[in-house]
Amino acid sequence: MRSGENVSLPSPIGAAGETFWRLGYEGASIADLTAAMGITPQSLYAAFTSKADLYREALEQYRREEGAAAGRNLAGGGHVAEVIGKLLRASAHEFTRPGRPRGCMISTAVLTCAVENQAIANHVSDLRSETLALLEACFRQGIADGELRADTDAGGLARFAGAILQGMTVQAQDGAGEADLLPIAELAIDEVGRAPTAAVRLGDRPTGAGQKSMPGPGGGVGTFFFGFSATIASVVTSRPATDAASCSAARTTFAGSMTPMR
Repeated sequence: MRSGENVSLPSPIGAAGETFWRLGYEGASIADLTAAMGITPQSLYAAFTSKADLYREALEQYRREEGAAAGRNLAGGGHVAEVIGKLLRASAHEFTRPGRPRGCMISTAVLTCAVENQAIANHVSDLRSETLALLEACFRQGIADGELRADTDAGGLARFAGAILQGMTVQAQDGAGEADLLPIAELAIDEVGRAPTAAVRLGDRPTGAGQKSMPGPGGGVGTFFFGFSATIASVVTSRPATDAASCSAARTTFAGSMTPMR
């Protein structure tokens, strides 16, 4: 955005973000965006050099504000399978909340596009890759902590979790409700839970000071949007950093990411 402009950022960008989220990057016209933002096309181009730049701003606000909400509502610590369980159960709820677009704004955005929009597609793909890196760092921490077997494929588990969330987004957009998505989440949680070591199995560890017991399937979870990358960032920052480089990068990249909850 150009400096010195008079556009009030949170409200217009939030409105633009919701329009992009609902219609997609290519589906959202300048007329759609200006109507949602309450400004003229001339004002839009004066404040943002292009539709693409507005989209990037909207994505950043989505990550920043959704991530802050995730950080407030995500309980700290726990076994890596419990952490992923919280993420997936909460996502089943947030992907299907009434009164706003369904699913995640990033996880299935701009998967196909016209040639002239490839730079935007690459940008969103990079955001998804960052999410996978954060998930992998979380699983690697679980391996380092002895919660997962030493031979666990952290990268494969990260892609598995990412694929589950992308699939939940698609199904939510197709009309699936929270009750439809929760069984998917529970099956994925069970799969992650297959990898613990004999010494530290999910549910076997005692609840001690600073460690909260976790809800079972269908249990209550703090309300937050997937913002996915932001949620995992909160998890990584709450866990001891054995892989200092990965965890430090995660904190720097996503310390407070993603749109306001409406």
